[in-house]
Amino acid sequence: MSISQTFERRRKFPPSHPRALGLNASISKLLAFEMLSFRLVDTDSFKQLMAMAVPQYVVPSRHYFSKTAVPSLHMQVSDKIKCALRNAICGKVHLTTDTWTSKHGQGRYISLTAHWVNVVAAGPQAESSLAHVLPPPRITGHHSLPPVASSSYSASSSSSSASTSSSSQSHTFTTNFSTARGKRQQAILKLICLGDRPHTAQELWRGIEQ
Repeated sequence: MSISQTFERRRKFPPSHPRALGLNASISKLLAFEMLSFRLVDTDSFKQLMAMAVPQYVVPSRHYFSKTAVPSLHMQVSDKIKCALRNAICGKVHLTTDTWTSKHGQGRYISLTAHWVNVVAAGPQAESSLAHVLPPPRITGHHSLPPVASSSYSASSSSSSASTSSSSQSHTFTTNFSTARGKRQQAILKLICLGDRPHTAQELWRGIEQ
């Protein structure tokens, strides 16, 4: 490397650098998905690992991840789930609940899980991302919803003067829906602790209401 490249390699990323923000997001997902302690980022071994992998990166403190990064990740996931729920086919969302008692004496729990179907764009990216959620087709009359994988629909207009814009919009809708499919979704909406309250019908209903 040249002298300038050597100095550039030793220069630390500022907090607003795109690479630093990307690494912060990746570490946040690691902590959340693997349910790791926030203290991990303050350990010498983790800092040594990051220094070897990305010398320019300064690992933020655990307080940054616990109070800023992971809560931000939570909001992003929550917004995606809300968007997916708003676009559920036929506006139908089914709810299931589960109750259990902790083996470690921490009390009784109840969870509420939502199940629904979205129309998603076809392709491998739609398998792992909710970013391709499409609004369900608006079908008038008494016709049932056609099979998602092989059907298409188009926007119609009663006015003949809007032929150009209507035709363009119709083509877009037909292309999107004809290459889309239905995908089952589910998400845990809430998990609460009932404490030492028994699993009676009244207590469970109070938990569901909460």
